[in-house]
Amino acid sequence: MMKNFDENIHSDIYENLINSYKQSKIPHAQLFDSKYGYGALLIIISYIKYICCKDKQGDKFCNTCPSCLKINNLSHPDLNFVFPVVKKSGNKSISDSYFEIWKEMILENPFSDLVSWTNKLDSGNSQLAIFADESREIVQKFSTHPYEADYKFMVIWGLDKMNIQSANKLLKILEEPQPNQLFFMISDNSESILPTIISRVQRISLNRLSDTEIVKLLANHYNLNIDESSQYSRLSKGDYNKALELLSTSSQNGTYLEYFKEIMRYSYSNKVLQIMEWSDKLADMSREEHKQFITYSLNLIRENYIMNHRIKDIVYLNKSEEEFSTKFSQFINDTNILQINEEFNSAYSDLISNGVAKFIFLDLGLKLVKLINSK
Repeated sequence: MMKNFDENIHSDIYENLINSYKQSKIPHAQLFDSKYGYGALLIIISYIKYICCKDKQGDKFCNTCPSCLKINNLSHPDLNFVFPVVKKSGNKSISDSYFEIWKEMILENPFSDLVSWTNKLDSGNSQLAIFADESREIVQKFSTHPYEADYKFMVIWGLDKMNIQSANKLLKILEEPQPNQLFFMISDNSESILPTIISRVQRISLNRLSDTEIVKLLANHYNLNIDESSQYSRLSKGDYNKALELLSTSSQNGTYLEYFKEIMRYSYSNKVLQIMEWSDKLADMSREEHKQFITYSLNLIRENYIMNHRIKDIVYLNKSEEEFSTKFSQFINDTNILQINEEFNSAYSDLISNGVAKFIFLDLGLKLVKLINSK
């Protein structure tokens, strides 16, 4: 249930929303412009819950009345959702057809993003979009009065994925707002939204979550201690989804760090035999792991370059990486940073082109012999 995510995030934004309700000045359409990992959907649900709550306590919803409980389960009859889906041949391509799957994902993690949704759907190469069928559904759902609340609510999750036909239909709806209809929209790519739609909504830009907010979320939902939560919080740069990604890949990243250490030591010492053995070992990994290792290495190289320039405030390394980088960072400098990046990126391109991994990593290691010794 959404009730499990009752942390107080973006308290300033929430307070402004509550004040607009108390002053009877609720905009009919609001666009939350932010990364999904910053918590826009959670803020919207909390606000709707407050509006519908039958036992408000100051600026708080009770979380126990029938309205609150239904919203916690995303099952309130006046609460509607629209989100990108895959095109169905011969059938309507609408959110209702996928709602139970989407709902399951959101109840588990209300910070979920479009990548999470694409993976959940297992849609392959199919592009997700909000199609024209959806706008007709919105009109139909808003053609009746609210069932239980004072308003009908429409939450459009992923507004920038709305195709042009659907966007034009939505625009007509927004041009003729009804007093008992409220739209809440979320996008992490507002540049792709029709300017005419942007001009008819109140825009709310969410900043990143604070380290304290992410620490609390991780501690509450993953039973991490303060030290562990603080580490992931700092590395996440205020994005809860990034924190979860770091948490899920922490053991794998430990393996990648060891591989990175090995190739840098072998290259520095010009140990060709060991470089060959190293490339054989990495060749046994899956293609996806090859790509992850290259991506991890590029990030570590960037952080070491920044550390070498003693800009520690923007260095994002975990404890193990930092211990290694304290001595290693001196080898990533102005002389070699661009070419090292170029070689890793070239290796990545060769891997996704189905090149032979053994030879790609061997070539990379041999080129690093010269580069890592550049001063």
